[in-house]
Amino acid sequence: MRRVAVAVVVSLAVMSAGTAHAEPRSIHDSIGIDRLGSADPSTLSKPTRHNVKDCSEAVAGANLPNAILTGCDLAGANLASADLTGATLTGANLSRTDLTTSILSNAILTDVDLSGADLSDAIMVGANLTGANLDNVSGWDLAEGTAAATFCDTTMPDGNVYDRDC
Repeated sequence: MRRVAVAVVVSLAVMSAGTAHAEPRSIHDSIGIDRLGSADPSTLSKPTRHNVKDCSEAVAGANLPNAILTGCDLAGANLASADLTGATLTGANLSRTDLTTSILSNAILTDVDLSGADLSDAIMVGANLTGANLDNVSGWDLAEGTAAATFCDTTMPDGNVYDRDC
């Protein structure tokens, strides 16, 4: 009889341990981030995350200075107001991405596809745009927000290739 009681107690403890104190499956669950690029404002506190290496961390309003997002497929994502200062996005797909008011200062954007992206009021001071595709971007002015940026073999919004810094 004693063994049966112990077995029942152990079984109940094991069953309740998995449900009563379930941990979030990821950081996204714990701070309310939808991996497709939106956030629940009631739970998102916009902490600064340094040296991030996970593509799913890139969401609207995220503070991700020095993030390593090489080769990430973020096509169509909402990255509005994201701080990607000094981020490495080499070879990333940012086509049709909303980058309005985002900060990409000193970001490495070599071979990045930004075609069709919205760069309204984006700051790209010192960004490396070597080999980047800026074809059909909207809201972007070469004279504003790109001081000291590097352009070499860069496809500009009008489809022409710009080689100023080659």
